[in-house]
Amino acid sequence: MVQEYILSTAHSEEVESLIEQSKSWRENIETTQFPAIESGNDELAMQILQDTVTPIGREPSTGFDELAAKRELQTQEASQSVLHHGKTLELIIVIIAAVAIVLGILLAIMMSGMIVGPVLKIATRIRMISEGDLRGDVLIYSSLRM
Repeated sequence: MVQEYILSTAHSEEVESLIEQSKSWRENIETTQFPAIESGNDELAMQILQDTVTPIGREPSTGFDELAAKRELQTQEASQSVLHHGKTLELIIVIIAAVAIVLGILLAIMMSGMIVGPVLKIATRIRMISEGDLRGDVLIYSSLRM
């Protein structure tokens, strides 16, 4: 059950070898350790445990520990890469936002100049007319320019 899950998520020769060792260890327990316990021969069961079961079990256990450490290191490296890419993306977004703000300000200044310029000319002309000076040219402004 667990072995099938491990194989489905991390299929490799190393994993397969460890699973086979684990199966061999389990079979050894079932064929040697359990019969000795069931027969009531505790001394033989302890001897089998010390001489056979424990040494055979160390190899897959150590292998799984090493594999887990290796996978943990790979995961840490991957997370560092993701963090680096995230920071790079954050910097790009900040730069794009700054450029957009600067362009917005420049566009606002240009638009205000297009609006304020004619208004100032009209205000100047109105002031001249209020002072009695009617000599100026007629001001015509249109929203459509050709």
